[in-house]
Amino acid sequence: MHKFKSVLAPQMEQLIAYKAAMNMTIKKYETVLQSIDRYYVDHQITEPTVTKEIIFDWLESTTLNNKPITKSLKMGVVRSLCLHMAKSGIQTYIPNFTYTDQSTYIPYVFTDAEMQSIFETCANWRVTRARMHNAFFAIPAIIRLLYSTGMRVSEATQLTNEDINLKTGTITLNHTKNRKQRMIPICDSLQTILSQYIEARNKLPIQEIRLPQSPFFITADGKPYDKKLVYNWFRVVLEKANIAHKGRDFGPRIHDLRHTFAVHSLRKNIEAGKDIYCALPTLCVFMGHANIYSTEKYVRLTQDAYPQLIQQIGGTIKDIFPHLNDSYINEDEE
Repeated sequence: MHKFKSVLAPQMEQLIAYKAAMNMTIKKYETVLQSIDRYYVDHQITEPTVTKEIIFDWLESTTLNNKPITKSLKMGVVRSLCLHMAKSGIQTYIPNFTYTDQSTYIPYVFTDAEMQSIFETCANWRVTRARMHNAFFAIPAIIRLLYSTGMRVSEATQLTNEDINLKTGTITLNHTKNRKQRMIPICDSLQTILSQYIEARNKLPIQEIRLPQSPFFITADGKPYDKKLVYNWFRVVLEKANIAHKGRDFGPRIHDLRHTFAVHSLRKNIEAGKDIYCALPTLCVFMGHANIYSTEKYVRLTQDAYPQLIQQIGGTIKDIFPHLNDSYINEDEE
């Protein structure tokens, strides 16, 4: 753990220890607290308290080019620190707001035709250059996995061989955003795709390729996949599938496969005559959301993408969830 040096070091260390004990991801706390710690040291602040003036001066000096969501994250950590200090009897300013992202990204929901085009592009693409083949090797299986299960890209790239059980038709996710293990079932067609990938992968002359703890998705030269590699190749796939990309921060993005999975799942439930609200808790667990509020946004997305389906169930969704948070970049991101 980072060694804090400012007058707030004891409180910062206590907060980190508390968050770790709660099995929470502490990386963002460590990063933000280190920044505040440096600010206190550089400005020779010796009073163990936090004032409004200090927070805003620090924030202005460190968030000049930050996106609103990054500013919001930083203020969330500051608020946690101040609340912890207040509970310890230290008089301190407690910020009661966070930044909101005024340029919220609207998720892109792929149509059935677009998904079919993506799948056909992957199936028919013949890469001739060896270097390109090294990177493209697992992409067809990764794209189908993301669409079929709704898992995050980071969850897919961190899969190991022992996480995939084709006999039971299940995948165990151990490296999740909320640090909670979950098991997801996979359909027969996805089992076939993964089996074909394993068969081709295991022919590679790479040592330890079959070990239980070895990465499941690798390039043709044996290197484990990372998120950036998936992002880059998905852009190429979109281009070859004739699906226009609107530029950075506008998408479509690889993460939109997760959004598409959720919306298409709800659509299928509606078409099958099932209660969409009864389906939400199941979808919440399947996608690994911390709470159902993160899943409710997909009701709105389903309403936007398939308004005719909403009419079939009475058009009551807008009345039940009238104020859904339109910021799709918090709980759901990888």
